[in-house]
Amino acid sequence: MENEKLLHDLQQDIEVPDSAPSWNALQPKLERRKRRKKLMRRTKIVTGLVCASLVVSIMIGDGAQRTYAHISNFFNDVIQVFLRKPADNPESALTVPPPAFEESHSGGAGLAKPEKVTLEEARQKLAFPLLLPSYVPEQLELSDIRIFKDADGLFRAVYLEYANAAGALVKVNQRLITDNSPIMTEIQDGTGTIKDVMIGEQYPGILLELSDGTIFIEWIASDVKMLLSGPLIGTEALQWAGAFQP
Repeated sequence: MENEKLLHDLQQDIEVPDSAPSWNALQPKLERRKRRKKLMRRTKIVTGLVCASLVVSIMIGDGAQRTYAHISNFFNDVIQVFLRKPADNPESALTVPPPAFEESHSGGAGLAKPEKVTLEEARQKLAFPLLLPSYVPEQLELSDIRIFKDADGLFRAVYLEYANAAGALVKVNQRLITDNSPIMTEIQDGTGTIKDVMIGEQYPGILLELSDGTIFIEWIASDVKMLLSGPLIGTEALQWAGAFQP
């Protein structure tokens, strides 16, 4: 009996270590390992989808620039879905999908889904006279027109796309300036060579030339904010910008 009592007393004196601190320290490592495995799986899926899309674009005979544009847009969409990448901040972008003037430029009201229209329909629906060029650079032709409706039901933005047989795209965004729409530039310093220019000898503007030869010209014609962008020569782009008239 004395031995049993002694053994019982010894058991009572044994201190069992608390496992909580060790478990808490291990949990972050396990979570990081789990996230790495999940990221690797998603990266493999993204790579496979992008390669498949590239092969399909080449097989259907798209031009190099259109193929690059399709793959770039597709890759960004896949990144959003699989890698849960946060949406880009439109305020920090050099230029955004058409039209170039979105929520922050329409008093926070936002823009509805674009409506693809004919030239005549655009003229009838827009809340301002559509500005069209008196001439189009050689080999370019108008290939796409989309208009955008504000929350109050008025169409104050339009996107024009000009293309040539090689797939080169020149984009023209027009946005009506209202009392509730702050005037903000889409061209940011530090992204290329920036020059102050005159459009048609009457409108001051900004010209940005990127290292790859892409030209961006931004100006305000009366009460319409204009943005022209594409693979153009600087002098040619300026002459064409001056040709846009209501």
